[in-house]
Amino acid sequence: GDCASIGSAISKTSTLTALDLSKNRIADQGAKAIFNAVTTNRSLLILDVASNAIANPGGECIAMMLKDNKTLEDLNIRQNLISTAGAAIEE
Repeated sequence: GDCASIGSAISKTSTLTALDLSKNRIADQGAKAIFNAVTTNRSLLILDVASNAIANPGGECIAMMLKDNKTLEDLNIRQNLISTAGAAIEE
């Protein structure tokens, strides 16, 4: 789908510094594709995924990405469906 294409582009770019994907209904499957790519991206500083119907499975992908990505400075996940449990990383 479109999120797989976006994920592929994110993983290949070294110049993208900001990306606004808010209000695109990416949901959990899209979040997985996007955040797997963001995990290894070293140029992206700002990512907005607000209002995308991302629930706990997507929240887990976000938590894992944040564990590995050290360059992202600003992440907007407002107005999604992620609970505290969905944002936790299980060791």
